[in-house]
Amino acid sequence: MCAVPVDRLRAMTKLAAPVFVGGTGRSGTTVLADLIGRHSAYHLIPIEARFHAEPKGLPGVAAGEVTLEEFHERFLKRYYFRRRDDGAERGLRLAGVPRPRAVKAIDEFVETYAADPTAAAAGLMNRLFNPLARSNHATTWVEMTPPNVEHSQFLQSIFPTAKVLHIVRDGRDVAASVSFRRWGPDDPFDALEWWADRLRAADAASGDPRRELLVGFEALVFNDRKRQYRRILRFLGISDEPAMREFFETSLTGENANRGRWRDVVPADQHADFDRAYERIVAELRDEGVAAARALDADEPGGLRRLLR
Repeated sequence: MCAVPVDRLRAMTKLAAPVFVGGTGRSGTTVLADLIGRHSAYHLIPIEARFHAEPKGLPGVAAGEVTLEEFHERFLKRYYFRRRDDGAERGLRLAGVPRPRAVKAIDEFVETYAADPTAAAAGLMNRLFNPLARSNHATTWVEMTPPNVEHSQFLQSIFPTAKVLHIVRDGRDVAASVSFRRWGPDDPFDALEWWADRLRAADAASGDPRRELLVGFEALVFNDRKRQYRRILRFLGISDEPAMREFFETSLTGENANRGRWRDVVPADQHADFDRAYERIVAELRDEGVAAARALDADEPGGLRRLLR
């Protein structure tokens, strides 16, 4: 392998000021990233890259808990090409990253990491994703791994100009959806606690508040649509564009959102207990000062505008 000068890797970090979208699973991360990806400035990475936001990925390497050799092997065997338990394919291959590029990127990461870990990490992501953005005439990219918000400080250390959007959804609907997934608790009551713990983890990992934006799913989709849309545009520093506006008006709508689906999942005789459990958890989050609680829907008149200003 040819040595890559550290100053070249540092220069590579300037090629992109990416956007990371995150939140608990089933909270709207995909649709929010899709919305941003409709803007000409951004190329949407169409899968969850994950290697940058998992304990056994880049964060584990940075913490000294994963060796470079272990990460190299995991990157090629899990993150580049993998299948879920149900047989569905996942991985960077689906994002349009050719295998030779992936192999070269991870080899150069391992080779240069000791000299400058931050530049090596940024170089890995940029080598994978910048060509995708350029080929689509975009200036940067947006990525949507849900745990991005649990590694916000780490991601901002790699990309100091990156922006992170944290979308927060009614925990009852999240829990109902998670209970059908292989990777989450199968009991909705347990899934409520899981949802709250994910919000706490994201709060503990928050970075520069100027580069992070809380987005309330219900506010964006149902009852504060126009203002929340403008908040996102302002935060990203972009102007409105027809393709983005059309997606917002036709796809990001209440008809597609399944609001209140928890009532169809939780048995009717448990609705009251489930509601009380949710109210207790939200009260605890607010008492603890968890910022994400501010993005939750509010029943009182004007509550959303007060909480999400």
